[in-house]
Amino acid sequence: MKIGIDFHAAEQAGSGNCTYIRNLVESLLATDRDNEYFLYIMDPAFPYYRQFADRRNVHLRPIGAKEALRRIPRLGLKTRLDRVDLLHVQYVAPPFYRGKLVVSVHDLSFVDNPSYFSWGKRTYLRILVPFSLKKASQVIAISDFSRQAIISTYHIPAERVHLTYLAARSGFRPEKNPDEQRSLIRKLGLRDQFLLFVGRLDVRKNILALIRAFTYLKKTKGIPHQLVITGKKDFLPVPLLKEIFADDIAQHIILTGFVPDELLPTLYSLAEVFVYPSLYEGFGLPVLEAMASGCPVIASNTTSLPEIVEEAGLLVNPRLWEGLAEAIWKVISDDTLRADLKRKSLAQSQKFRWAETAQKTMSVYKRAVQEPF
Repeated sequence: MKIGIDFHAAEQAGSGNCTYIRNLVESLLATDRDNEYFLYIMDPAFPYYRQFADRRNVHLRPIGAKEALRRIPRLGLKTRLDRVDLLHVQYVAPPFYRGKLVVSVHDLSFVDNPSYFSWGKRTYLRILVPFSLKKASQVIAISDFSRQAIISTYHIPAERVHLTYLAARSGFRPEKNPDEQRSLIRKLGLRDQFLLFVGRLDVRKNILALIRAFTYLKKTKGIPHQLVITGKKDFLPVPLLKEIFADDIAQHIILTGFVPDELLPTLYSLAEVFVYPSLYEGFGLPVLEAMASGCPVIASNTTSLPEIVEEAGLLVNPRLWEGLAEAIWKVISDDTLRADLKRKSLAQSQKFRWAETAQKTMSVYKRAVQEPF
């Protein structure tokens, strides 16, 4: 089978689309020596691609365009020249592609919460995603929450929409020598006790509620902790900026910016608690990474997060910062609870494996190829 994969997101480190497609392809290739993979990329000199240089069943195909309006049509042309048996894309398919198509849609936030997007991005997705899903032979969702949303919003038969959970990479595990690792975090200005958030700094991550909860605990409980916010410093709304730099709390809030994957497991392992008050998630991979690292988790009780966390963490209403503060205090002030949450987190994370994600995705590929036009 000749499998085409839109792989351009592999060059967008720090994004969910990048994490998904990198780990999926690596897991597929870990066991598959029979099928051929045509990976459609933007920059052939990108360092990440060196690992595929000696793989006989991997073909890197530069598209020659980065802008979506040029890249996507060219993707369709390239797949036709390569005569692939199927094409796997995230969200948007080439308009003139006529072969077997698998589309992964991680969430429908552009439908449910359009204010999270610019007008251009929102319009682009609301027009092209349903168009792509209509053409798709099979559809992949990364949580049952997203699967049900896709089925109900676009009236797609349930048997065509498949659930393939994500997973934390094997590198996410409790640190064996935490004292040795603390020297690494000192370079980021971190002390021994800190609360951690990991994710893109956008509106839906609800960081404002986290900062308010942290400020309250600083002022009323005198907690010694820092608040570490790790993620790409994209556009930060003015209210968030004002909250971060309010009065004397600013000195206790560390904005690290993007942190490479090699350092993330250390941050998760050393954090006293991982707090993820996101308003909307298609999956919520940072939560799973934290659990795999043995970190106690507090997360929102909305969208996909309850099915990922289950009983392994504390789930709170993300719109009530007071409840968030209460949950944080509960965890950091109770050693027994914290130890119990660590144990449950590790056990819960074992339910998710990239190898299983790859296996289920391959089954979707085979189903797509075998179905009649």
